[in-house]
Amino acid sequence: MRRWLACVVTACAAAVSFPGLKKAPPLKPAPQPAPRQDRREERAARVTGGRDYARDIYRAIRTEDWKATLDAYQAARTASIRLPANCYNGVLNGLAQRADGAECELVLQDMRRMRVEPTEASRTALAKAHALSGDGDKALAALSVGNCTSKLRTYAPVLQCLFKSGRVDDGLRVWREMLLMDVRPSGDLIVAAVASITCPRTLAAFLGSLGDVALSRKHLEAMQASIVQSGHTATFCTVQDGKLGDLPLPSAGLGRTEMERVREGLFATAREASDRQENELRAFDGWLRNHPWKFTACIDGPNVAYLNQNYDGGRFRPLQIKAVVDVLEARGHRVLVTLPAKYCEAMVPNHSKSSFATPLKMNDADQLLEDEEMALLNKWRASGMLYAVPRACHDDLYWILASTYRQVAVSNDRARDHWTGVFASEAQYRRWARAAVSAVRIGSENVELDKPPVHEYACFAAVGSAGARVAVAPDDDGEWLRADLVFK
Repeated sequence: MRRWLACVVTACAAAVSFPGLKKAPPLKPAPQPAPRQDRREERAARVTGGRDYARDIYRAIRTEDWKATLDAYQAARTASIRLPANCYNGVLNGLAQRADGAECELVLQDMRRMRVEPTEASRTALAKAHALSGDGDKALAALSVGNCTSKLRTYAPVLQCLFKSGRVDDGLRVWREMLLMDVRPSGDLIVAAVASITCPRTLAAFLGSLGDVALSRKHLEAMQASIVQSGHTATFCTVQDGKLGDLPLPSAGLGRTEMERVREGLFATAREASDRQENELRAFDGWLRNHPWKFTACIDGPNVAYLNQNYDGGRFRPLQIKAVVDVLEARGHRVLVTLPAKYCEAMVPNHSKSSFATPLKMNDADQLLEDEEMALLNKWRASGMLYAVPRACHDDLYWILASTYRQVAVSNDRARDHWTGVFASEAQYRRWARAAVSAVRIGSENVELDKPPVHEYACFAAVGSAGARVAVAPDDDGEWLRADLVFK
């Protein structure tokens, strides 16, 4: 046994000492290929001789060094380098500010040659360059460059150029195109158009079709000066009894036909959720129509009850609804309160959303109404002024529906997430929201309600055979600009 162990030890020693059996050193890791982005940059550096033309152009534009910008761009052009679209647009914008339309055209040619698609900013710069140089034809042609959608900043310089040069027909044609693209005109553009229109019939039609616009006092005064200079009368007046002198003004909000369509939009929105929701909403519609009271105001109950809740202890407060009810009734309103059914019981959910308060514990997520609060809800229910929206139904649809029956809706929720499914357009939604929804602020001692306007915040023209009487959007002080135009 001892002899066998000695043999094993001797063999192991020989193996360790034999050079051929020594452990080889670890191999170095094979070099990894450079990332694709790095390889692309290295290839671009080789092609361009190591110069980053786009970086040079961006740097020159940021430092407002126009000569360095042009030098770097000319070098890239000579080397036939394909630049990013934003790089071309930076050069175009600088050329536009200098009214250099000819050079802008060359830059657009470079973009096409290098297969870079012009953007809205490219079109805007080209239109601005030609407009500032006074070339209305080329400015008009620039509106068709590329496949992008134009914005107000694209149309504005072209319209200013056309109106300034007396090309009213072309200007109004572009104006109509702009409106079809859902681009709203600025006050400065409206003033420029009024100053250029000399035909009283055209001016009356233009002012009467402005629709939903808001003009400052400065804009109104500039329009007044232009109208008076044309030999017509234009004065500031205050509305009394729904009239501007002897000119009756249209009431604010939506017409009867529009209201019917909004109601159908509400039913369609409920139907998309479920047949039950549509049936419940139609039941509420019938309840409104057959109710012995003619309600003139509707309160979005949860919105008002949760007002001022962003503090420790924030909760659902029915007494805040009562404070608003008291103010409305003092003004002669018949008030309707809409509340989800879950808020009409003794135990209600507490959906307080405070970013500052301590988060509610799970066992504090429900709130027990006080005796006074429960008695208040029972009183409203017994008198017929409280409508409990059925469970799993969207309560916003109910107060919006109530507003279509000429009721003032009291809520700080403007229902912006509903207009696409309920209203025909954003403009129609704005007219409804401005005239039908009253925001509310509740302080420690008072309640403030915004008063919806009595008339459209817009422009209106009454046209006859001999002339037209025009009412133009009121300024912040409530005065309207009235113009009497005589057809020659």
